[in-house]
Amino acid sequence: MPSYPPIFASFHQSLSRLLHIPYGDQSDDLASIIVRRVEHFLHNHKPKSFAAWSEQDIYLITYGDSLTEHGKPPLKDSVNSLAGTSGS
Repeated sequence: MPSYPPIFASFHQSLSRLLHIPYGDQSDDLASIIVRRVEHFLHNHKPKSFAAWSEQDIYLITYGDSLTEHGKPPLKDSVNSLAGTSGS
């Protein structure tokens, strides 16, 4: 596991444990990809304020199994989308 600040280390550990069920030995690598993306987002996208959202705010909220491709585990497409890979 890469070296993260404590909050990200805890997030990585929890995420890896959850991803291990469908992805086995790939879970740690997938968790690292997701944690790096979240860390990058939080570092580079400081909120202007916690006031009401505007038409300029875009957030995707979805269930992990709602983005699927035939023949692949449900979360695989979601994780690949976050990682920027095709999963092939």
